[in-house]
Amino acid sequence: MVNDALEEMHRRRAEYRRAKAVGAVTKQLQASFQSAVVSVYDELLPHRDRVEETWEDYNLDQVHTLANAKITNQKVDTTGGRIKQISESKPYRIPCQKLLEWSHQFDEIAGELGFSSSVKDRVARNDPDKSDLRGLLRDRGQFEAAEQLPGGDE
Repeated sequence: MVNDALEEMHRRRAEYRRAKAVGAVTKQLQASFQSAVVSVYDELLPHRDRVEETWEDYNLDQVHTLANAKITNQKVDTTGGRIKQISESKPYRIPCQKLLEWSHQFDEIAGELGFSSSVKDRVARNDPDKSDLRGLLRDRGQFEAAEQLPGGDE
C-alpha cells in the first residue's frame, strides 16, 4: 500500500508541476494533490518509529494537523428583518508549495524505510550499432554505402 500511495503522490505532483508551469492550478488539482500527500502520510505513519528523528526534523505531524483543520467564517444574515449570525466551516486547503515540500520529504523517508514507487526501467540506447549507421546512411541518400555494411540488412 505504501508503494501505491507513493505512485499516486508522484502522479499528482507531476500534474501540479505541469499545471503550475502554465498557470492553471485549480482547486480540484490542489485537493487531489493534498489527498495523495495525506495518503502517503497515513501509510508511512505506522513506520514512524524507525525514522523518528527525520520525521521530527521535518515536523511531519503537521500534515495530519493541517489536513484535519477547518476554517470558520462568521456571517451576518439580515434577511426577513432579523439579524442572525451564521458560522460556516470548510476544510483548510494546504498550499501546494507546502505539499510539494512534504512530498519530497516523504520520498526521502520512504527510501530510508525501503519503500519506493515502481518505476519502469528505461533502457538507454546510447551505444550506436550497425542499424543506426545504416539508417543514417539511408537518410543521407547513401544507399550504396548502407548496403555495403557488414551484417546484411538488419
